[in-house]
This record gives sequence, structure tokens and C-alpha cells, in this order.
Amino acid sequence: MKRLFAVSLALLMVVALGTVSHAYGGKGGPGGGMGYGRGYYGAGLLNQPGLNLTAEQASKIRAMDEQFLRENKPLQDKLYSKSGDLKLLWMERNPDQQKINALQAETRALRDQLQDKRTAHRLAIVNILTPEQRDQVQSYGGPGRGMHRQAAWR
Repeated sequence: MKRLFAVSLALLMVVALGTVSHAYGGKGGPGGGMGYGRGYYGAGLLNQPGLNLTAEQASKIRAMDEQFLRENKPLQDKLYSKSGDLKLLWMERNPDQQKINALQAETRALRDQLQDKRTAHRLAIVNILTPEQRDQVQSYGGPGRGMHRQAAWR
């Protein structure tokens, strides 16, 4: 019985460490790199020297980015938590398909909410730019997030 407890505790520790290292791993700490973390769209524009943003545009973009991150943090945290719960369900000896399907539906809904908020944020930032600046941003490769995209829309 002690051995089973020790093995269960060790397995739980491995899962917990894996979840924490996944959440904090990658580029830029928690939420960094790909996904819905620090890859918000305004910050990349602030680093484009040829874009010639006014001080007012830059301050609006910074404020919008801060608000975007603040509003999305609870959703991101909930998504990471649900993802960890989903991993635990899959690790059960007899995974329950109904529970897994329900949790997957919840994570999809959270991802959809985050995507909608990201789209609204991107559009709000685009509306701050002049038509010439918008043309220049599109010449950077547009708002996509491919491997070879430039920094404008990271």
C-alpha cells in the first residue's frame, strides 16, 4: 500500500512539473511564444522604425496592449488549467470519454473567446494607423503568424 501511494505521488509530481514547465517554458516566460500569450499584435508595431508612429499612436497601442493582456490573463489561466485537467483525464486507467469530450468542448470555447478577443484587439490597433501605415504593415507580411513573418504582427 505504501508503495502504491509513493508511486501515485511520484506520478502526480511528474504531471505537476510537466504542466508548470509547459506553462512557463518557451520564449518569454508564461504564455510566451506561440499561442495566446505575449504574442499580442501592437508590440511588434512599436518596434518598426519605418512605420513612423506618432507618440500618441504609440501610447494608445501600449495602453491597448496592456488592457488586452490584463483582460485575457484569466481566460489564459483557465485554459491552461483545463488543459492540465484534460491531460489527467487521459492518464486515468479507464478514461471517461464523456468527461474528456466535455472538457475538450470547454477548452475549445475558451480558445474561441481568446481568438475573438485577439481579432478585436488587432482591428482596434489597425484603426489607429493611417492608411499609409496600414499599407506598410501589409508589406511586412500581414497579420499572419508564420515562421517567416516579420515582427510587425507578433
